[in-house]
Amino acid sequence: MPKKIGVFVDVSNLYYCIGKKYKGKKLDYSKYMDYIRSLGDITVANAYGAQVKNQAASFLYCLRQVGITPMYSTPKSFTDNGLITKKADYDVKITVDILDAAPGLDILVLGSADGDFVPLLKSLLEGGKKIIVFACKISSDIAELGVTCIEIPESFMEEKHEAAITKTG
Repeated sequence: MPKKIGVFVDVSNLYYCIGKKYKGKKLDYSKYMDYIRSLGDITVANAYGAQVKNQAASFLYCLRQVGITPMYSTPKSFTDNGLITKKADYDVKITVDILDAAPGLDILVLGSADGDFVPLLKSLLEGGKKIIVFACKISSDIAELGVTCIEIPESFMEEKHEAAITKTG
């Protein structure tokens, strides 16, 4: 019987870490999901992030096309000494969603390299869950837990599609 898989992606974390490792390249979520599908049946796939107004609409459409449910909202704004900072921290939401889904899953895939998830991952391991951290620049704190860590390869980056230029005459 195929394994039931849950996928939980922190889009901001992947975007930042991939950009640092692969110099501004972006993840091809279709390749990412195809790899995970090769491991079993995906029963839940959520991507967490933020958008201002409708700026991420086309990206959210692309996520839906590859079977990922966007869990997006507007970031919170904070003012400190006249500087405005926007923050969309989804660690708690991701944690709650994983804990809610875990009983019905065989494999949990976390798309984040953030060491803040160590307590969650420890708890899941103690509960006998198989965990795969499928991210980029994975925290050494996570790697030391004994979970399966898969660094996203460069082959999973979007390919540049340059418009063909045709000269006539």
